[in-house]
Amino acid sequence: MKLNSEEIKNLILSLVQDVVFEYDNKTCCINPWSRTKFEVGYNDIVKIYSDIDDLMNDTIFDGRSLSDIADEIEIE
Repeated sequence: MKLNSEEIKNLILSLVQDVVFEYDNKTCCINPWSRTKFEVGYNDIVKIYSDIDDLMNDTIFDGRSLSDIADEIEIE
């Protein structure tokens, strides 16, 4: 499903599911453990965030952030 940046952020914060998508032919999985712990796996990178805004703005996706690529991805 296509979501904008704010909708993706709200989906992550809802804690109801892992957020999975592909970007640049690489799979990403965001595991929202709690509202203060988010694990992101992208290609061979794994990072843990304690703040949703840090997750949304980190340039982990080949120099781009989740906020930047939101309109280019489809959530599975």
